[in-house]
Amino acid sequence: MDRNGFLIPTRLMNRLKVDSMNGVDPAKVKCTFRCDCGQESSRIRTIGAIRKSLLGRYSLRSVESESDGRLELHATCPSCGEPECIYRSATDGYEHALKGGTQEPAQTGIPPSFFHCMKCSGDQFTVKVEYEYSGLEEMESMTLHCPGDAFSWIRVSLYCWTCHKEYPGFLDFETS
Repeated sequence: MDRNGFLIPTRLMNRLKVDSMNGVDPAKVKCTFRCDCGQESSRIRTIGAIRKSLLGRYSLRSVESESDGRLELHATCPSCGEPECIYRSATDGYEHALKGGTQEPAQTGIPPSFFHCMKCSGDQFTVKVEYEYSGLEEMESMTLHCPGDAFSWIRVSLYCWTCHKEYPGFLDFETS
């Protein structure tokens, strides 16, 4: 939990500003990512396939044929260059928290690719992250070292700093 009692992943605790909880439901938390230097825009790197839906929405999906369906989203500060992993399917989420925490995955040789705005080619985005936790009663009865790491769903939305195009649900993934 962060210093205000919200469930958020330990690794990102100091870099996520909690915007709100979803009503009175403590199992849903909305945050904005920001660098330690105070910058709230980020350059985005991904591992996975970016797909466009029939409705024109872009999303990051795993590619089952490559790297065992590995999916990653990284943010790098454009001011100080500090990188941070927002989500890594090989180490993050409910199942990994139950196994005793996260660890660095083996390198697969697939380099991350930079994401640019599809409208203006901008490379800086505001990153909004939503976490959902299921089974809070179950989590309370377990002895989880870091309960904030046991999120069952993550949703990341991006907002272009140049043209303000929104990419809602750019990453929308169940981790359990």
